[in-house]
Amino acid sequence: DSFFHLLVTGPGAALVWISLLAYLALRDRARHRRLWAVLAIAVLACFLGGAIQQKGLRYHFYPSFALALVLLGLVAVDLEMPLRSGVQRIYRTVALSLVITSALVVSVENLGQLAHFRPSADDTAYRGLVQTVRENARGGSIFVFSYHIGSAYPLINYSGVRSASRFPQLWILAAAYRDQLTAPRPLRYHSTEDMSAAERYLNEAVLDDLRANRPEVLVVLRNARDVPMNGYRRLDYLDYFGRDPRFRAIFADYERIGYVGEYALYRRVAAGQARTGPPVAEEVGTLDVMRSDRQSLQLRLRDPAFLLRLLAFVVVIAGVLYAGRGGRTPAAG
Repeated sequence: DSFFHLLVTGPGAALVWISLLAYLALRDRARHRRLWAVLAIAVLACFLGGAIQQKGLRYHFYPSFALALVLLGLVAVDLEMPLRSGVQRIYRTVALSLVITSALVVSVENLGQLAHFRPSADDTAYRGLVQTVRENARGGSIFVFSYHIGSAYPLINYSGVRSASRFPQLWILAAAYRDQLTAPRPLRYHSTEDMSAAERYLNEAVLDDLRANRPEVLVVLRNARDVPMNGYRRLDYLDYFGRDPRFRAIFADYERIGYVGEYALYRRVAAGQARTGPPVAEEVGTLDVMRSDRQSLQLRLRDPAFLLRLLAFVVVIAGVLYAGRGGRTPAAG
């Protein structure tokens, strides 16, 4: 993800920009202008700080959209009444509705998680992954091949297993090929001679960890098609490490037990045990990671959870407008 792309599509971007626009529209009616200004600066600084990392990870943007909600709450209640224009009334109505909707949605979702009420497809897949790892690792260790720390944690914690890797994720590999991953030409892995010191260290460290810890299960983030839109997901970990005969010798002890969500899982075959699944082998990526704005919107419009949140916002804003008698929201305090 590029810096400028994340300014539009980063997690919570819409909330951030709405809060800043509301600040600009209503700051002349603020009771505590300095507090508003400090929060607005904090929102913008945290948002730019998340975007400049160019990774698009949700936790990088959490400070910005959390502070944006605080700013919206302040904008909604810390006002000198009456408001002077229809634009100001619109921004105040939207700010108040977003704060109320966010509180309702988060509360309902958290209560639903506690009650295990109708988990989403992603939740169901993740629970399946945890269960599969737990059953096949048998209390041993697993090695997770992924550039993303979210692939290993909290999977390792929930599964009750140990990590066979010294790394929380294989980010060094993604960094070594970052320029290639955004280029249109096919991905080409470096030969040993062309590797940087960091990439050679990663290879030797992964090899040492696999040999020393003999993980019961390999969890491999499946590669997508080798096209620029798929970014880091173009990496094929089995193809990359399997070029080295030392890794191929280790992989020969494993068999595939299936696919769960975005992951391929391989189980170590004990000595003398009959193999029941296919061996470890690289696969041609056939999937795409939806990244474009249009694709993202299409996916959201097919997501029942998103549609329910949108419906909640519409109901709340209608209630706020009704309470304000045709758009004049009630006075703060």
